[in-house]
Amino acid sequence: MLRRWAIQGFGIIFKNEWDIWEDVAAGRLETVLDGFVAGPTDLYAVYPESRPSRRLAAVIEHVAGALRTEAASLRPNGGHLTLA
Repeated sequence: MLRRWAIQGFGIIFKNEWDIWEDVAAGRLETVLDGFVAGPTDLYAVYPESRPSRRLAAVIEHVAGALRTEAASLRPNGGHLTLA
């Protein structure tokens, strides 16, 4: 919803660059305050049992691996995604 509002010109939003890089590359959005870098954000998997099932553990590991791979693709640019 926030992304749509920003594209429609309603103001500035604070979003993860992974969520908006295509819009930035296409010129629908532009970055501002590029010198400001928010700190890392933790992501937790919450599940009802004391230990996840093997299936759930596999999903959690898959997501964690995908995020690690994506984070590794970020280029040093003040913590910002480099669009090439």
